Amino acid sequence: MAVTVHDIPPRDPDDRSWIRRGVWSLVILLLVGGGVFAAYEMGMYGNHRSEEKLRKSTAQVAIEFVKPPASSAFTPSMDIIESLANPDSLMNDVIAFAGKPAPAPAGGEPFLNYNRLQNPQDSAVLRDLAAYLQGDTDKGKGAELALHNRAWIKSIRSIKRESNRQTNTEQIWIDAEFREPLGFVAQGDAYYLVERVTTVGGQKQAVRLPGTYSLAARRALAELPCVTGIDAPAPEPGRAFTSPDAIAGLELAAVLAQQPYARQIAMINMSNYQGRQDPDPRKLRPFITLETIFANTSAPGEPSVLWWGRPVGEEEFYEVRSPAKLQYLTRLFMKYNRIDAAVPWVDLRFDQPIIPMAKTPPRSDSGPGDTASIASAAH
Repeated sequence: MAVTVHDIPPRDPDDRSWIRRGVWSLVILLLVGGGVFAAYEMGMYGNHRSEEKLRKSTAQVAIEFVKPPASSAFTPSMDIIESLANPDSLMNDVIAFAGKPAPAPAGGEPFLNYNRLQNPQDSAVLRDLAAYLQGDTDKGKGAELALHNRAWIKSIRSIKRESNRQTNTEQIWIDAEFREPLGFVAQGDAYYLVERVTTVGGQKQAVRLPGTYSLAARRALAELPCVTGIDAPAPEPGRAFTSPDAIAGLELAAVLAQQPYARQIAMINMSNYQGRQDPDPRKLRPFITLETIFANTSAPGEPSVLWWGRPVGEEEFYEVRSPAKLQYLTRLFMKYNRIDAAVPWVDLRFDQPIIPMAKTPPRSDSGPGDTASIASAAH
């Protein structure tokens, strides 16, 4: 039977609306899916470009320290301490971290941190460099691991990067707070620079700074006090002196360094600290002796000496307090222009400074009543 157009019934209008909704949903789905795919591809492409940039980076890296301001208390001699005003020796440790291009040992591993420093997008490498310079990466590895030249650094204030695309260079600036030496600790023929005494975790300590110095170097820095007679061996650079005799000597050194006559004191001798070398149970010999820069006329080859006595704040019995001793020294300095009064020895422990009447060797066992051969220099 032939079918004519009139035999086909017309479509329901609701059926055509459903079709239109289905078509538009499909179009929207395709657009959203395409956008997500495109974003994913762009992200992958960006990551690929970043990795490619890192692999192909050829920027030259220069690392420098922000020059510290000159200290009013201490101006370093560049022939002795390279690491403060122009930290060349400290830069050796920085180069060791960075792996600055240099002939690698045969079979050695390539330096990876230099490639990281070349990449301006690697901000973590600057944090790693700061941790390395402050010794944070060494914690927990044992006291035998020394900081060496890095011990000059007390803290890192900031590390910033300056990129120059025209010259293809990366400039890394390190703004560090450097430790400043209080003075020397002498042991045998070696002299070690130490920082001022601080209290960490309830314990007093004085950090040893880099370097082992000679007598000539010590004399070149005559403005720095020197402590000798300490029993404990010197720690590695970056570690601290903690023994009671070292702390007592360095605390006294900090006090004496502020006085106008400081340069006339050559050594703070702690050999008899707490009377450990005094066989007399009364322990009358001075615990601390100051050796001056002047010759002892009664003992050729020896310096004149000042009997200081007990450490600062530990005076007992008949011994006067440290402020009184400092006043005695000031009076002697003003009167004689030298703190030893031009005699072999001066005793600072009593109510008045005591100097010998004649040029006789000091009587190390004399107490407050043993004054037969001495006279008071009260005025």
